[in-house]
Amino acid sequence: MGGVINVTALNAWDPEMFTAWYAAYHEGNAAGRHAPLIFPAPVVLDRLTKESRSIRRPFGVFEGGLCLGAAMLDWDPEQNAHLGNIEVCVPPAHRRSGIGTALLERLSREANNAGLTTLMAAVYTADSGSRDLEFARQAGFATVHTEDHMVMDLPAPQETLDGWVSSSAAPVLGYTSHSWQGPTPADRQEKMAALQSAMNIDVPSGEMDFDPFMVTVQELAEMDARMARRGYITFTTVASAPTGEPVGYSRVFTQAEAQHHVMQDDTWVHSAHRGHRIAAWLKAENIALVQSMVPQARFLHTFNAQTNVAIQTLNRRFGFRRTEVLHEVQRGGRPSPTSPDQPS
Repeated sequence: MGGVINVTALNAWDPEMFTAWYAAYHEGNAAGRHAPLIFPAPVVLDRLTKESRSIRRPFGVFEGGLCLGAAMLDWDPEQNAHLGNIEVCVPPAHRRSGIGTALLERLSREANNAGLTTLMAAVYTADSGSRDLEFARQAGFATVHTEDHMVMDLPAPQETLDGWVSSSAAPVLGYTSHSWQGPTPADRQEKMAALQSAMNIDVPSGEMDFDPFMVTVQELAEMDARMARRGYITFTTVASAPTGEPVGYSRVFTQAEAQHHVMQDDTWVHSAHRGHRIAAWLKAENIALVQSMVPQARFLHTFNAQTNVAIQTLNRRFGFRRTEVLHEVQRGGRPSPTSPDQPS
């Protein structure tokens, strides 16, 4: 692409402009990937046009009625207010022409003006020689965390799921399970928020420059409402100890427009209650629930930290296979606190 590359802010309320932008966003995101999970257009439009605590600024390079590259910066001004998450998506036909660099430079300026000191992006690779990863590294980003994107074929045989349930000692020891579809019931919100916060603290995150997200009852209710508004169907199974205290959960969701794909959001058990195969029990019960309610589901996706040997082993036994590696790449960082005896 010769000459000056003009990066334009997206007006998401303009249907034609958004449609062109989303086409570039989707194609650039999906290129070279196997079974990618990409937000459907209605979900992205909702994220850009509906009121939310997060601030999102989308941009594109437009030529006539086409968008040659799409990008977005978003951040939470309340939790991890120093951190900006970015996406740069350029379709293969328009790569190596300076469009990705121009979009990244615009996002960098916007982040700097907003006072964001750390930028983070997700790069998906099938091997270490990925051009996307090389682009990120040349721009000063470094990999700070890696996860395997793993996929399991559905439906899983019921006898297989029953075997996983019976392999757990939890029911014999007095643990019980409870499942629901959709938003968290009001009488379970407080405990569910605590479980999600504990998981966020416990889950491996490498050297990513952020503080674990602490979930309040209000935030849980707001997240559930957003998921429902965006057409997501969620399925949750919680394990409770003999005392009645919730100690673990498994949660998956699917989107109304793409129900053949199901996303394993979380499976987590409190460390004091591990060793009884509670995670396998929860996962199996939740998969059975999904298969009964969404019979058209064909693929179950999950992302597991490469350092999380326990969950990697469990998922491979369930039949998950790796399709790609997610690199969390990062540039910048939080300024070091000024010590009392240093000038500010």
